[in-house]
Amino acid sequence: MYQKSDAVKQARKELIQQTLNKISETRDFRELRRRTFVVFAHLWLHITAEKEGLFKLEEWSQPESRDKLIEIIKEFLIRHIK
Repeated sequence: MYQKSDAVKQARKELIQQTLNKISETRDFRELRRRTFVVFAHLWLHITAEKEGLFKLEEWSQPESRDKLIEIIKEFLIRHIK
């Protein structure tokens, strides 16, 4: 079985964190969905996100759900950045 090296694991962890930081730095909640889509498009993850219904969640219309959305985005990145 293939084992990922520590360097690969660390690079994956850093990429996830950098991506999450790019998305999280968006202050205006109304721009969060668009920013998330653009960042995902740079990683070729936007189609996967659309297929999973990430951009259709109710939370996108509820500014008080920002933290929950960030957590959902983080879980998505962990699942799909390999």
